Amino acid sequence: MRPVPAVRGALTRRAPALLAALALVLTLCAGCGGERPEKDTDPVKPPEEAPAAPPAERDVEDTLRPDEEVLLTMDAPLADGRTLTLEAVGRHGVGQEMDSCGVRLVRVLDGDTLIQTVAAREAIAEDWGEGMDEDFYDYTSCWSPEDSMTTLDLNFDGSTDFGLFGWSANNTIPYYYWTWNKEAQRYEFACTLQGAALHPETREVSSEYRYDAANYYTDYYTPDETGQLRMTHRITANYDNPEDPLYQVWMVRSGVVVRPRPYGPREGDLELVEPETAAA
Repeated sequence: MRPVPAVRGALTRRAPALLAALALVLTLCAGCGGERPEKDTDPVKPPEEAPAAPPAERDVEDTLRPDEEVLLTMDAPLADGRTLTLEAVGRHGVGQEMDSCGVRLVRVLDGDTLIQTVAAREAIAEDWGEGMDEDFYDYTSCWSPEDSMTTLDLNFDGSTDFGLFGWSANNTIPYYYWTWNKEAQRYEFACTLQGAALHPETREVSSEYRYDAANYYTDYYTPDETGQLRMTHRITANYDNPEDPLYQVWMVRSGVVVRPRPYGPREGDLELVEPETAAA
């Protein structure tokens, strides 16, 4: 379709009328003074409306596969007063647990409007790497639909975040977490944490997990100015002597930023606090 010739034709047919109108306007304005008349007040501008929040993009095709269903639905109140609806979509038979299931995507609805579709593979690829082409890696692995998704305010900003049960571990359960970005009006993948617990009185998030048969770690995080979690310290517990466990406190080295990671901080990111033993 090429509209340009049609537009030119219309302008050509209307050119005489346009020229005549222009000449009339010039004639009427010929006797006008060159100075702009003064006005007592500036014209009143209509009030500007606040820009509407940009709608979140739909990232993933939300069509259910033949064996999929909505496993769990949860409300997600936001700081602005709205309440979103989260639908965990997946299928049964993922994993080896009784009534095992897996979540492939989370639908985010504002009323009846689908504003975002979050893929579990986004978190799985972040933690385990790309190149996993089998459909199996599209899903989390959980032991029941009721445990497949959880809601919380991970960064204490007043808006509900959510987590997906990642996989059945040999100690505390890891969850993939997404936090709400109010500027972008969408959920963004934040981190993976095992055994996460919120401490609103100190604005801390702790993550407790077993390192090996005798050693247990509890990592502590606080949200920074961007809302991302940043590690502050770790408490380790050694149970070689169960009747007299050894506790130690490790601090993040000055100038080092440690985000939640599946395998914890890198070697050298932490330093032991003196004295070497501390109460849990």
